Amino acid sequence: MQISISSGNHTIVDSGQVFLFDETADFIIEVREGNFAFSVKLIFLKDSSLAEKITVDVAGTDITLMCYNFSDAGTGLNEPANIGTFNGKEIFLLFWSYLEGAKEKKRVRSVKYTIFMS
Repeated sequence: MQISISSGNHTIVDSGQVFLFDETADFIIEVREGNFAFSVKLIFLKDSSLAEKITVDVAGTDITLMCYNFSDAGTGLNEPANIGTFNGKEIFLLFWSYLEGAKEKKRVRSVKYTIFMS
């Protein structure tokens, strides 16, 4: 059986929810196909501004998204971010992050994500 999933004109190549090791653990997605490879790393940080923001750093084939002050109730991208091109097709990432568990206890971060190709 072969299943194909899409949204609009975009094929969904991967989607899921992961629980990170703890509230501040990084989330890394590595993509490999033959000689083609790149990685996307989400780093969750807090700073004194308390403003939710994402900054991006690209070093060769490694993309790092620094996610500042992501809220308990959920924060993420409002539209898919273009993270690369493979065989002439664009690759996009959409994600949303939550903190799980009671505030008075140690919590973990969960991340829901979808990778699209068009």
